[in-house]
Amino acid sequence: LYPNFAIADQPNWPNVYTKACKGEPDSLKAIGYEGETSQNPVCKEILAFIAGGKSGSDIRTKYEQAPYGWSKDTIDGCLMVLLVAGLILAQDEKGKLIEQKGLERKNIGKLLFKLESPNITVAQKIKIRKLFQKMDIIVNSEQVLSATKQFLDALKTLALSAGGEAPQPISPDIKNLAEISCLIGNEQLLTIFNNFDLFNSQID
Repeated sequence: LYPNFAIADQPNWPNVYTKACKGEPDSLKAIGYEGETSQNPVCKEILAFIAGGKSGSDIRTKYEQAPYGWSKDTIDGCLMVLLVAGLILAQDEKGKLIEQKGLERKNIGKLLFKLESPNITVAQKIKIRKLFQKMDIIVNSEQVLSATKQFLDALKTLALSAGGEAPQPISPDIKNLAEISCLIGNEQLLTIFNNFDLFNSQID
């Protein structure tokens, strides 16, 4: 009845969920997996199903039934891990992005999960982190997405403090910061990466 049960046959998925809720990027170590999150068999299966977008309720229904028979701990743990890794987005009924740290388990079924696009490479994240560090924002590679708003707010504050009314110099134009703030997820990160040289010189 459940030929695909073995894919997720690990007793420690509840621990994966708990660790992912805390934002730990290596949450899958709780089930003995240390590879790329996207290549974990359970994560890979759910990523393929989410495709253009699926509700938490739809995801649970599919994988709790045959031919899977996966536990809710497995499904919810996987979704949280994918959120922490920046591979998917979660939106509420109003289209507002919900971060992993603000996601209550009772609401998972009501949320819409989408694949995050475009992908950001490790090398790109490292370069973005260097910019963040110039603004005294110290994060690891898994935290750059959640720290984007803090970085943009810090840049805005810095720009406004760099000028003012005469005889002070004119404040730098921050129109581009407003435009980036309107983007979501990895689109923000990619735009920051593409503007690395500009932001680097402006901060200096």
